[in-house]
Amino acid sequence: MADAKRPKLQNVMTCKGIAQWPKLTSPDTKWSPDGEYKVGVILPAEKAADIVTALEEARKKVYQETKAMLQENISQLKGEKLAKAKKALNDITLGELPCKPVFDEEGNETGDVVLNFKMKAQRKDKKSGSVVQMAPKLFDASGQPLPKGIEIWGGSTIKVAGQINPYYIPGTNTAGAGLRLSAVQVIALRTSGGGDAASFGFGKEDGYTAPKSAGEEEGFSDESGDDDGDECPDF
Repeated sequence: MADAKRPKLQNVMTCKGIAQWPKLTSPDTKWSPDGEYKVGVILPAEKAADIVTALEEARKKVYQETKAMLQENISQLKGEKLAKAKKALNDITLGELPCKPVFDEEGNETGDVVLNFKMKAQRKDKKSGSVVQMAPKLFDASGQPLPKGIEIWGGSTIKVAGQINPYYIPGTNTAGAGLRLSAVQVIALRTSGGGDAASFGFGKEDGYTAPKSAGEEEGFSDESGDDDGDECPDF
């Protein structure tokens, strides 16, 4: 919200899901000149339910708080400003949630949901006025930082950590809740090579194993980390 005192944001973490349209190693500048990191996570609806419910509750709360704030402002206004404030109170709308059903090629719902996370690539420090560059933290399946230069493509298996971010935008008179991106763990990597070994039909064989410095991708399988299941984390 526009208040000086912002509430503490609620942390969330997804189950393992499939990355959709990830922009995680370089920001997307198509819609935002300052750049924006983002990723969608496709999950079965039941595994996304807790986050979807938390988003709905956060949006409802900020809507109610905004209406209360506008109502309080009305008591201090007169004339044209009062009329505008009353209209804003009556016309406040709910913003779209960053979660949508997934459809197949025939236009039917698949039973999956995509959760969309975003992060601004830079922000202005309130104290110094300087511009601070930002980027999500990226980790491999074992929890180690992902080396630079590795691209994360759609189809990768990932987990995403972030926060629920309630907001009110006076310009559009909209109250809602978004998902702020913080970090991503790559469980199985799809990158510019066109997929992993399994996607070409290869299995595991005894023989040559590339050193980590040659690719760093041996840690991106489900078996390499301490992730022992698909149970959703509490938040």
